[in-house]
Amino acid sequence: MTAGSGSGRGVRRKVDDLGRIVIPASMRRVLGIIEGDELEVRLAGDTVSLAKPRTTCTFCDSPDDLSEVLNRPVCWSCVAAVRARGREGR
Repeated sequence: MTAGSGSGRGVRRKVDDLGRIVIPASMRRVLGIIEGDELEVRLAGDTVSLAKPRTTCTFCDSPDDLSEVLNRPVCWSCVAAVRARGREGR
């Protein structure tokens, strides 16, 4: 599989004695992952996924005053806007 091919088939890697696996260099290049980058590890059923964590607001891309809302970063301004909109709709 080439990174980003979307074929649904993956590259097999063995887990070492410390629980580590190697992400193929081609995939790291496509995703812009470099040494020292932080990755999110998530478990959904029997699937483990890795993702580069988002460091800006899901709605406005602000990097300031982030909070987690439904596992997504959202700035306080957008949280306030969503709350205000919710009150308007009642």
